[in-house]
Amino acid sequence: PVFSAQQLKGTFDELKGKPVFPHYTQKAPGAQRYTWSLVVPDQWTSGFFPGLLWQMYNWTGDAAWRKRAEQYTTPLRHESKHHDLGMKMYYSFGLGYELTGEPEYLQALRDASAHLAKKFVPKVGAINCWGRNLVIIDTLINIQLWAYTYHKVRPDERAEFR
Repeated sequence: PVFSAQQLKGTFDELKGKPVFPHYTQKAPGAQRYTWSLVVPDQWTSGFFPGLLWQMYNWTGDAAWRKRAEQYTTPLRHESKHHDLGMKMYYSFGLGYELTGEPEYLQALRDASAHLAKKFVPKVGAINCWGRNLVIIDTLINIQLWAYTYHKVRPDERAEFR
């Protein structure tokens, strides 16, 4: 993962610790290189960057990657405004919990799962998306968050998932 580590470290350094997240690259007219278009924590892609940082920690065991991952996971803790929590929370808090066992990360997953449960429409059999009861791939990713969280809590705590 040497190339991946170099690219990820370059992106991390470019962000300078700000609570913004890479979304996609773009090249301004006349510019020599591509730069990141950045988003704030409430955007649907914000969980992917901390997820990559956690993956790099997993691959290398280097505590510096863990510290970077924690830095970009923390700002997502209370971001539960919409239906994209599976992408935001599983890849950040889920991978973080898997690698560290940090109880607060599991609680963040539980809170996100509970929020999504409120958006579930039994008549449709899906999570309400954009107020139109659409079933889109984004909302299907939430199933991964629910399933992971369900299997990580004690059996006597699983009633909230039914």
